[in-house]
Amino acid sequence: VDVGNLKVLDLSFNGLETMDGDVLGESTGTTANAPHAVLGDLVSLQDLRMNDNKLKTLASPTFVVLWDKLVELRVQNNLIDSLAGVEKFRKLTSLRLDGNPLGNALLRSQPFLEALPLRLTRLNISRCGLTCLSDVANFGGVCRCYCVFVLFQLVTNLI
Repeated sequence: VDVGNLKVLDLSFNGLETMDGDVLGESTGTTANAPHAVLGDLVSLQDLRMNDNKLKTLASPTFVVLWDKLVELRVQNNLIDSLAGVEKFRKLTSLRLDGNPLGNALLRSQPFLEALPLRLTRLNISRCGLTCLSDVANFGGVCRCYCVFVLFQLVTNLI
Protein backbone atom coordinates (compact mmCIF):
# COMPACT_ATOMS: atom_id res chain seq x y z
CA VAL A 1 0.00 0.00 0.00
CA ASP A 2 1.39 3.39 -1.01
CA VAL A 3 0.91 5.83 1.88
CA GLY A 4 2.83 8.63 0.20
CA ASN A 5 -0.35 10.66 -0.45
CA LEU A 6 -1.71 10.37 3.10
CA LYS A 7 -2.21 13.88 4.52
CA VAL A 8 -4.09 13.08 7.74
CA LEU A 9 -3.28 10.27 10.16
CA ASP A 10 -5.58 9.71 13.13
CA LEU A 11 -4.13 7.55 15.93
CA SER A 12 -6.58 8.80 18.57
CA PHE A 13 -8.09 6.65 21.34
CA ASN A 14 -5.48 3.88 21.08
CA GLY A 15 -3.87 3.96 24.53
CA LEU A 16 -0.48 4.87 23.01
CA GLU A 17 2.09 5.67 25.69
CA THR A 18 4.98 6.44 23.36
CA MET A 19 5.87 6.80 19.70
CA ASP A 20 9.06 4.81 20.25
CA GLY A 21 9.54 1.04 19.99
CA ASP A 22 6.99 -1.09 18.20
CA VAL A 23 3.99 1.22 18.56
CA LEU A 24 3.21 1.27 14.84
CA GLY A 25 3.48 -2.46 14.32
CA GLU A 26 7.18 -3.10 13.74
CA SER A 27 8.12 -6.61 14.69
CA THR A 28 11.89 -6.81 14.40
CA GLY A 29 13.17 -3.70 16.14
CA THR A 30 15.68 -3.08 13.35
CA THR A 31 16.42 0.42 12.14
CA ALA A 32 14.49 -0.19 8.93
CA ASN A 33 11.39 -0.98 10.95
CA ALA A 34 11.71 1.79 13.51
CA PRO A 35 8.70 4.14 13.89
CA HIS A 36 10.65 7.03 12.37
CA ALA A 37 11.22 4.91 9.25
CA VAL A 38 7.49 4.13 9.05
CA LEU A 39 6.51 7.77 9.58
CA GLY A 40 9.18 8.81 7.09
CA ASP A 41 7.17 7.05 4.37
CA LEU A 42 4.32 9.48 5.00
CA VAL A 43 5.88 12.19 2.85
CA SER A 44 2.63 14.16 2.45
CA LEU A 45 1.51 13.97 6.08
CA GLN A 46 0.38 17.39 7.35
CA ASP A 47 -2.09 16.58 10.13
CA LEU A 48 -1.35 14.11 12.95
CA ARG A 49 -4.11 13.36 15.44
CA MET A 50 -3.05 11.54 18.57
CA ASN A 51 -5.59 12.80 21.06
CA ASP A 52 -6.92 10.72 23.95
CA ASN A 53 -3.89 8.47 24.32
CA LYS A 54 -1.31 8.30 27.14
CA LEU A 55 1.55 10.25 25.53
CA LYS A 56 3.87 12.02 27.96
CA THR A 57 6.12 14.01 25.63
CA LEU A 58 6.52 15.61 22.21
CA ALA A 59 10.31 15.23 22.47
CA SER A 60 10.29 11.66 21.12
CA PRO A 61 13.01 10.94 18.51
CA THR A 62 10.27 9.39 16.38
CA PHE A 63 8.88 12.85 15.65
CA VAL A 64 12.13 13.96 13.92
CA VAL A 65 10.82 12.99 10.48
CA LEU A 66 7.70 15.10 11.08
CA TRP A 67 9.40 18.34 12.16
CA ASP A 68 9.29 19.84 8.66
CA LYS A 69 5.99 18.27 7.59
CA LEU A 70 3.25 18.75 10.15
CA VAL A 71 1.00 21.77 9.89
CA GLU A 72 -1.47 20.55 12.51
CA LEU A 73 -0.82 18.46 15.63
CA ARG A 74 -3.62 17.32 17.92
CA VAL A 75 -2.44 15.78 21.17
CA GLN A 76 -5.23 16.80 23.51
CA ASN A 77 -6.20 14.65 26.51
CA ASN A 78 -2.84 12.93 26.95
CA LEU A 79 -0.33 13.14 29.84
CA ILE A 80 1.95 15.81 28.34
CA ASP A 81 3.31 18.13 31.05
CA SER A 82 5.92 20.06 29.08
CA LEU A 83 6.31 21.87 25.78
CA ALA A 84 9.73 20.26 25.27
CA GLY A 85 10.14 19.34 21.62
CA VAL A 86 7.28 21.46 20.25
CA GLU A 87 9.69 24.13 18.98
CA LYS A 88 11.10 21.61 16.49
CA PHE A 89 7.85 21.46 14.49
CA ARG A 90 8.79 24.35 12.21
CA LYS A 91 5.70 24.32 9.93
CA LEU A 92 3.14 23.88 12.69
CA THR A 93 0.29 26.39 12.50
CA SER A 94 -2.22 24.65 14.79
CA LEU A 95 -1.49 22.90 18.09
CA ARG A 96 -4.08 21.36 20.41
CA LEU A 97 -2.73 20.60 23.87
CA ASP A 98 -6.01 21.00 25.75
CA GLY A 99 -6.68 18.52 28.53
CA ASN A 100 -3.00 17.84 29.28
CA PRO A 101 -1.55 18.45 32.78
CA LEU A 102 0.57 21.45 31.78
CA GLY A 103 -0.41 23.60 34.79
CA ASN A 104 1.04 26.90 35.94
CA ALA A 105 4.51 25.39 36.43
CA LEU A 106 4.84 25.26 32.65
CA LEU A 107 4.53 29.02 32.34
CA ARG A 108 7.10 29.67 35.06
CA SER A 109 9.64 27.09 33.95
CA GLN A 110 10.49 28.36 30.47
CA PRO A 111 9.86 31.24 28.11
CA PHE A 112 6.39 30.04 27.14
CA LEU A 113 5.85 31.82 23.83
CA GLU A 114 9.47 31.44 22.80
CA ALA A 115 9.09 27.65 22.98
CA LEU A 116 6.30 27.66 20.41
CA PRO A 117 6.85 27.34 16.64
CA LEU A 118 7.05 30.71 14.88
CA ARG A 119 4.30 29.88 12.35
CA LEU A 120 1.79 28.87 15.02
CA THR A 121 -1.50 30.72 14.60
CA ARG A 122 -3.81 28.50 16.71
CA LEU A 123 -3.06 27.16 20.17
CA ASN A 124 -5.52 25.48 22.50
CA ILE A 125 -4.35 25.05 26.09
CA SER A 126 -7.79 24.91 27.71
CA ARG A 127 -8.34 22.42 30.54
CA CYS A 128 -4.59 22.30 31.28
CA GLY A 129 -4.80 23.28 34.95
CA LEU A 130 -3.83 26.94 34.55
CA THR A 131 -5.17 28.95 37.49
CA CYS A 132 -3.93 32.50 37.00
CA LEU A 133 -3.51 34.89 34.11
CA SER A 134 -0.57 36.79 35.60
CA ASP A 135 1.80 34.04 34.49
CA VAL A 136 0.54 34.38 30.93
CA ALA A 137 0.79 38.17 31.03
CA ASN A 138 4.44 38.13 32.16
CA PHE A 139 5.99 37.08 28.86
CA GLY A 140 8.51 39.90 28.92
CA GLY A 141 6.84 41.77 26.09
CA VAL A 142 7.11 38.85 23.68
CA CYS A 143 3.82 38.59 21.84
CA ARG A 144 2.83 36.92 18.62
CA CYS A 145 -0.38 37.02 16.65
CA TYR A 146 -1.87 34.08 18.56
CA CYS A 147 -1.39 35.62 22.01
CA VAL A 148 -4.95 36.95 21.99
CA PHE A 149 -6.27 33.49 21.16
CA VAL A 150 -4.27 31.96 24.03
CA LEU A 151 -5.59 34.53 26.49
CA PHE A 152 -9.14 33.97 25.26
CA GLN A 153 -8.78 30.22 25.87
CA LEU A 154 -7.37 30.87 29.36
CA VAL A 155 -10.13 33.31 30.31
CA THR A 156 -12.72 30.83 29.07
CA ASN A 157 -11.08 28.20 31.28
CA LEU A 158 -11.20 30.38 34.37
CA ILE A 159 -14.85 31.45 34.04
